Amino acid sequence: MLSATTAFPSFASTISRANSAPQQPPTAPPEAPPDAPPEEGEKDWTIGQAVSGLAGAVVGAGIETVGNTASSLYRMPETLYQSYKALWNTEQIGPVLKTTIGLLLPAAAVATPVLVALGSAGYGLFHGFQEGVENGVGSAAKECGKDVLPQ
Repeated sequence: MLSATTAFPSFASTISRANSAPQQPPTAPPEAPPDAPPEEGEKDWTIGQAVSGLAGAVVGAGIETVGNTASSLYRMPETLYQSYKALWNTEQIGPVLKTTIGLLLPAAAVATPVLVALGSAGYGLFHGFQEGVENGVGSAAKECGKDVLPQ
């Protein structure tokens, strides 16, 4: 019976070199000294800015959530009507698929304000905190109001 070392001499030499080479432990990256200045992207906030940011986040989340959810509820009947109109006027799908989608549209219409409220609350927290830290709570309310109100 032939072994791998006699049948494939070049393969055997590769294996023996790999087995004989000493393995060195990986080197750890150098650590920054504890008094190093903050890297770019890191922010130093004061307590006042953090409090202002948190207040701006609460205000922004409230404005965004209430405004966008009210807007989605207000526009729901027209959107549902236009969806049914487009669904039944298209010739790209058959009547079975049209019926199935038509039965699912009310569920999507009910889920929309819930999803809008969740997304708006998240965005309002982020945007309100950012504006609150940089420019104060009043600016956070003003900027979040600009997102909700039509221009």
